[in-house]
Amino acid sequence: MSERPLEPERHGGGIRNGQPAASPPAEDFEALRELLLGPEQEALRKLADPATRLQEISDALPEALAKRGPHDRLLARALRPTVEETVSQSIRRQPQYFADLLAPVIAPTIRRAIAQAFESTLQAIREMTSRTFSMQGLKWRLEAWRSGISVGEIALRQTLKYRAEQVFLIHRESGVLLQYVSIPGAPGADSDMVSGMLTAIGQFVTDSFKTDAGESLDAIKVGEFRVWMERGPKAILAATIRGTPAADYRTVLQDTLDGIHALHHAALNRFQGDTSAFDVCRPELEACLRSESSVPSRKKLNLRPLRWGFALIALGYLGWIAYAVWSQHLERGRRADLVKALDTEPGIMTTSAQLDVTPIKIRGLRDPLARDPGLITRAAGFPESAIDARWESFYSLDPALIERRAKQELAAPEGVKLQFDSGTLRVEGTAPHAWIELFRRNARAVPGIAKVDDAKLIDTDLLRWHELASRVEAILIRFDGNGEAIGPAQREEVEKAAAIAREAVDPATKLGRQTQIEATGEMFRASVVATALNALDAPPAIVRAGPPKSGATNTVSLRLQLLDSARER
Repeated sequence: MSERPLEPERHGGGIRNGQPAASPPAEDFEALRELLLGPEQEALRKLADPATRLQEISDALPEALAKRGPHDRLLARALRPTVEETVSQSIRRQPQYFADLLAPVIAPTIRRAIAQAFESTLQAIREMTSRTFSMQGLKWRLEAWRSGISVGEIALRQTLKYRAEQVFLIHRESGVLLQYVSIPGAPGADSDMVSGMLTAIGQFVTDSFKTDAGESLDAIKVGEFRVWMERGPKAILAATIRGTPAADYRTVLQDTLDGIHALHHAALNRFQGDTSAFDVCRPELEACLRSESSVPSRKKLNLRPLRWGFALIALGYLGWIAYAVWSQHLERGRRADLVKALDTEPGIMTTSAQLDVTPIKIRGLRDPLARDPGLITRAAGFPESAIDARWESFYSLDPALIERRAKQELAAPEGVKLQFDSGTLRVEGTAPHAWIELFRRNARAVPGIAKVDDAKLIDTDLLRWHELASRVEAILIRFDGNGEAIGPAQREEVEKAAAIAREAVDPATKLGRQTQIEATGEMFRASVVATALNALDAPPAIVRAGPPKSGATNTVSLRLQLLDSARER
């Protein structure tokens, strides 16, 4: 029996004792992979989770800022826009909250600065007042007239020896402005730019003229302004001064700068750009805003009479002001009364009135039937030149104007009375039929009229026709015995009835209708009368057989009829 060499066992299966070996199960590979790669996969899952990454950053951020903040200017520059925008939005949303926080710091400073500036100005005013009637006062007035500057400003310049208007505290190494104060009304300038220029000029002088280490630029003069600078180990104190300061003022600056170094040396040593730590230096800097007035000696004058005269002039001026104010008050009252009078006038309504200008500007609405506004303004004492009025047309619903408009537009004849009340136009009296028809068509077209009551309106044409009809009905045609022919007596009555009937044609025509005569009686006699009437050019006559109005069989009665249409006829 031959022997075969066994092949080595391969991964994933092999031959063992001449038979294929079984493969390891998949669970073993999974367990092996979890054992070898599990920690790294868990770390990768945490890195991919936003909540976990945000928590880790929030835990490390405070420590990172605390570690880099004091020494990293780049971090400060990167955070500055965000912080400034946040503070700006907070101030816009809650200005009162920030005002309450800053009031304890700002208010005392403002009060001290105002008091100092007011005292300096008051001293100049006192000096100017005392010299009003002196040669010096006349010189000041002449100078003011020549230069175009007020007398008060000239007096202030003449009596002011010097005045420190601005004080800058500057960091010596970086040239950053640490703090800045100024008097009210000081010439406006960018304090940061001024501090940078002072630092640059000082460095330029030191580099250009090769000065010793202990020497530096300490004064600059431009016109009536000069800048004094005092330098310390960590800071520079600079003051802009108008006029010629006293020599001891430099000592004031030196003492102030020494005090700032002594009290705030820690903040100066670790300064990295945050100037808020030096807000507490403002009182020391404001103490440097000093001024001194020079009051030259002069011979005392007896100013009592002049003072009394000045007092009388002042009283007169105050009286004139009081009179002007009172007159203005009365004039405004007159103008307000004028507007009120216009508003109370029927058909006039003011929409705007500017009472403080001349001429007075009045705008409004006016009904064409209203009273002329010019008559009202002139009655109130205002000439035409004092009023600039513009009126737009409109229809007023004032009852008096509605009634007036109805009378004007409807042209009521004599004998007709129109009265408007609560939206109803009531008409009474006598009028021709044509006007009555026109009135009934057009009355509701008048603005403001909602209803018409013409129950008491009498039609004169209809009244006239009824009057003539009554006269015709009063005529009876009597025949003698059994006679049926028209004799002279009957003809006279027939002619009389025909004349009246012809007269009735006119009012019937005005009524838009026609009229006819009805002869009532024994048929043959009534026919004879109708034929006679038609022969006399009377309105058409018709015959109606029946008992006459008188009841007598030998009579024929007449009746005038008013026809509405051809069918009736």
